[in-house]
Amino acid sequence: MANLPHITNFGLPEIDRIPFGMHTCHFYSNRDQLVAALVPYFVAGLHSNERCFWMTTSPLSVREAGQVRFISSTSGTRTRRG
Repeated sequence: MANLPHITNFGLPEIDRIPFGMHTCHFYSNRDQLVAALVPYFVAGLHSNERCFWMTTSPLSVREAGQVRFISSTSGTRTRRG
């Protein structure tokens, strides 16, 4: 399953690889839990050269979302490339 073209890396520790198009739902209690789930998810998508879209709402404002720094050194380059 690891090399199938329709499988992608999800980025969260408990959920490794998923098929493209799979819908997920993540419940969180506060801003820190939200960021802890979103950052690895987006880093995995950027590393896979996938299109990533982050629409913000409370408890994470647009300004705060823009200040979140991805851990990977190549993620910033991929974000700028679109």
